[in-house]
Amino acid sequence: MKNKKNNSEEIFEIISNLHHAAHEYESSGLKPIDLIKSTDAIQEIDIHEKLGIEQYNFYNMSWGEACHFIITYSEYYSDQLKKFRADPISNSLH
Repeated sequence: MKNKKNNSEEIFEIISNLHHAAHEYESSGLKPIDLIKSTDAIQEIDIHEKLGIEQYNFYNMSWGEACHFIITYSEYYSDQLKKFRADPISNSLH
């Protein structure tokens, strides 16, 4: 049980750090796109723009959308959160 609690606390700390950074950017007058561009998720912006994918409106994102985008597309955050994934219970594919 203690391990699960520690894992939860680490996950919340990772997400909290990103939200704190978002707050600092917003307080400095920057835009959500600036936060994304400060991470390795910037490569996804380049891919979306080159391929003409209009799934995201990067220049009108909310801070929450920008944080979600970073968590989804950043290799750093992906690597940080991978360590908390549970092992599969079954080897069968669904």
